[in-house]
Amino acid sequence: MKTKKILLSTACALFISMSAFSQEVAESDTVKSAENEKIQEEEKSSVYMDGKSYNFIFNWSKKSDNSIHAYSSGMGLTMLFLTGMKDVNYLGFGFVFTGLGFDVPINKHFVFATGLGDYVDGYYLKGNVVLKNDDDGITRFIRDNDRNYKSSECTIMYLTIPLLIEYQTKVKPNHTFFVSGGIDAMVKLLSMSETQIRTDEGILHAKHKGLNINNFNARCTLKTGFNFSERFILSLVGYYQPFSTFEKGKGVDVHPYGIGIMLDWGLSKR
Repeated sequence: MKTKKILLSTACALFISMSAFSQEVAESDTVKSAENEKIQEEEKSSVYMDGKSYNFIFNWSKKSDNSIHAYSSGMGLTMLFLTGMKDVNYLGFGFVFTGLGFDVPINKHFVFATGLGDYVDGYYLKGNVVLKNDDDGITRFIRDNDRNYKSSECTIMYLTIPLLIEYQTKVKPNHTFFVSGGIDAMVKLLSMSETQIRTDEGILHAKHKGLNINNFNARCTLKTGFNFSERFILSLVGYYQPFSTFEKGKGVDVHPYGIGIMLDWGLSKR
C-alpha cells in the first residue's frame, strides 16, 4: 500500500513537471515567433503616400561577399604620353601608390572599388626644352637653344580617389579574374619643373613653380588582372585624362594617357 502511494505520488509529480515543461516550451516558441515577427517588421520601412502604405524590405544578408581583398596597398608604373606634343621629345612615367583600397560587394560578381592613393606624373624632356611660364604668363614647353641642358624634368603629384565598378569571377578555387572601370578623382598636391644647365662654372640648377596646372582633375581608368595568391593581385592598368593638365587659357592643351602594371597586396577575403 505504501509502495502504491509512492508510485502514485511520483506519477503525479512527473505529470505536473511535464505539464509545466510543455507550457514553458509553448511560451518559448511564442516568444521566438514574436521576436521573428518583430525582426521582419524591423526589416520593413513603411512610407505613406496619399494615405497608402508602401513597405520596402532591406535584407543585407543576401549580399554576396565576393571581394578578393578586404583592403590593400599597392604600387605601379605606367608609360605616359601627351596629346599635342609632336614638336617635343620626352619620356613620361607614372608612379602609382595606393595607400588604402577596399571593395564593397554589390552582388555575386560586381563590387564597388574605391580607396585613397597617390599618383606622380614625371616627364623627362629632351632637346634643351623646359616647361615654364612664358613672358605672357602662359605655361609652355620652351626650347632654349642658347644653353646646354643636362636634364629637364617636370613633376606633378596628385592625391587620387578611385571610383570604380569591378566585375569578378573565379577561374580557379583560389584565383579570381577581374575587370574594373571608372574614374579617378585627382587633387593636385605639388607641381614643379626643374632643369640642370651646363655652364663654364659648373651645373646650374633652376626650378620653376606656379605652372598653371589645374588643382582638380579626373581621369578615366580601366584595370584588369587576377589574384595569383591570397594576398597579391597583379593587374594591367590604363589611363586617359579627358581634361587638360593646365588651366584653360593659361597653358598648352595636353591630355595624358598611359598604360602600365600594378601590384596590390593586402588582406584577402577568400
